Amino acid sequence: MTYPTNSDDLDSIANSSSEALRMAREVLAGIEKSRDEQPALLAAARNAADAAREATIEEQPWLDNLQIIPTQTLDGEINGMAAFPGLEAKEIWGSRLLFDLIGCTDNDGEINDVLNRYFTLLNGDTAHLFIVMSAALVTCADTVIPMLLKDIEDHGSNYGARVYLADAARKSWELNINALRQTPNYEADGDE
Repeated sequence: MTYPTNSDDLDSIANSSSEALRMAREVLAGIEKSRDEQPALLAAARNAADAAREATIEEQPWLDNLQIIPTQTLDGEINGMAAFPGLEAKEIWGSRLLFDLIGCTDNDGEINDVLNRYFTLLNGDTAHLFIVMSAALVTCADTVIPMLLKDIEDHGSNYGARVYLADAARKSWELNINALRQTPNYEADGDE
């Protein structure tokens, strides 16, 4: 190990340490400021999202997104009409659902409110809700989660998050099986 040999070396080390401390304090002050400002910024963002939602629903309700397709019998006779959302509507409404759900993750009651609101907006059509929910899940798995994981790895140096999520799949399947095995009427393969 090499030790400083004169006061110039000691002054250089002290200056470097002082500068590093100043920079660390600036970073910490920025983090604290962001933390303190978050509630007001979050409330403003949620209010803006609510206003945008109301304006969009007024201008383009769900029914405007549906395509009407005639249904036919096996003999080719038209026997009715079916309404399905187009691909663009499915993706847009799926993204809206996803971000509405993400936006309320600090309040469990809000999640049910959002799901109920979409069920109502889609006129209680469970098939349409399934299509929109499927699009929301795909957007989440394809876009949002990879971005979050990259941020966790790049800025938090947590390279275990992907492993934890992959292992969560195993756990969810095992928990299902274990719960089933604990039911009174469960019979394992080969049991009579």
